[in-house]
Amino acid sequence: MHAASERRGHEAYRLLRDDCGARVMRIIAVIERVAEASKEGWRDRPPYLQEDAIITARSVSPDGYGRFLIDSFEDWDAISPHR
Repeated sequence: MHAASERRGHEAYRLLRDDCGARVMRIIAVIERVAEASKEGWRDRPPYLQEDAIITARSVSPDGYGRFLIDSFEDWDAISPHR
């Protein structure tokens, strides 16, 4: 998940569960770092080298990641068989 999806936890979870039939989901936060604000980041090096200081606007925020997880969990919990 990334910045554009951080407020769409309910929607993303339901899409994967209902439309795609996913039974297991792994939510991975996208955090992209670049050396300078003007660099594209992913175009000039492999994505696993994220050592620079500036976090791009495409990256999920800490609060956004938390909100996404909470929203997804609320939907999972509503239909979970443990109730």
